Order: sequence, then C-alpha cells, then structure tokens
Amino acid sequence: IIPKNSKVPNKYSEYFSTVVDNQQNVLVEVTQGDDEDPQFVTVIGESTIKLPGDWPAGTVLKVTYHYDVDQTVFVEVHDSDNHLLGTFEVERQANLDKSAVEVASRKIKDLTID
Repeated sequence: IIPKNSKVPNKYSEYFSTVVDNQQNVLVEVTQGDDEDPQFVTVIGESTIKLPGDWPAGTVLKVTYHYDVDQTVFVEVHDSDNHLLGTFEVERQANLDKSAVEVASRKIKDLTID
C-alpha cells in the first residue's frame, strides 16, 4: 500500500470490510513487492486480529501501515468508529541488528571522499 520509493517516515491507510456475518477475526498480511497478484509478492509479516464477532458482513475496517526511518513497519487496525482493534510490528529480518549497525557506522566514519 505504501508506494515504492516513498519518503520515510510514511504512513498509509486502506479500507477493507468483513466478508461474513459474525466474522471472528481478520488476517492482516504485510507484503513487499509491486505486483497486484499475491503470488508474486513476499509476505514479510502477518497477524490475526480478533474482531468483536457480532458484526454484519461488510463492516468497514481501516488498516494503517506506518513505515519508520529504521524500516520498521507498524500496523494498526481500527473499526469504523476509529476504535483500535489491534496492532502489530513487523520485525524486518533484512534490518541490521545493533552490532551490525555499529560496524557499518565505524566503516562509514573512516570513509573519505575525494
């Protein structure tokens, strides 16, 4: 949902709806890739969000994706009254851990450009 090469930090919301009456939960997937066909993108995180269970089919849900400067993805799911139903964070395996960041920082610190 967040377009490729967007400035960071960034956030974007999209609206979805329940599929059946009394739906108990919704699976929210965070994917990476440009293709609209799910089989050609990579799922980088997911979470099942519990719903109240007494809503009719077609109840609107707002899913907001926050992309932080450290490439962390935060996801929030709200109902149509803006009540928070659930949230989760995507742990990006491609991100550097703290020690790798320190090593990279030392290398960059000693770099000179002529």
